[in-house]
Amino acid sequence: MPSSRPAPSSSASTAATRPPTPRPQPTFLYGDGHQHRDFTYVDDAVAATIAAATIPTASGVINVGGGSSASLLEVINIANSLSGREIQFHQENPRSGDVLTTRADPGRAHEVLGWQPQVDLHNGMRAHMQALTAETAAYGRAA
Repeated sequence: MPSSRPAPSSSASTAATRPPTPRPQPTFLYGDGHQHRDFTYVDDAVAATIAAATIPTASGVINVGGGSSASLLEVINIANSLSGREIQFHQENPRSGDVLTTRADPGRAHEVLGWQPQVDLHNGMRAHMQALTAETAAYGRAA
């Protein structure tokens, strides 16, 4: 039996396949921003994982990380610099149990896997932002 619904117009079908326009989401900073975190770029994590899979004698705990830490305020400042605008955020109380500093020691990863991080925080954030910008532009061209 034929459908009683009208056929979709081309603009309706295009809208159905186009991803929704991202809406700005609030950014929250828990604490004063002086807490430090170790950041690891995804390509570095993938390279370490592949190295671990190819070393048959690798066993035990191997810490994969950037090996240096940056404060959350430093991360925000890098993002401001890369985006060319000031990122607005809501400052909240620190989360219960949150530690002030995390920092990976990738020494064993270097010893056992011959791996060490290649991408520092600033360059990793730049590459990530470029990838997001290219992805957004690709969506616009597909529309």
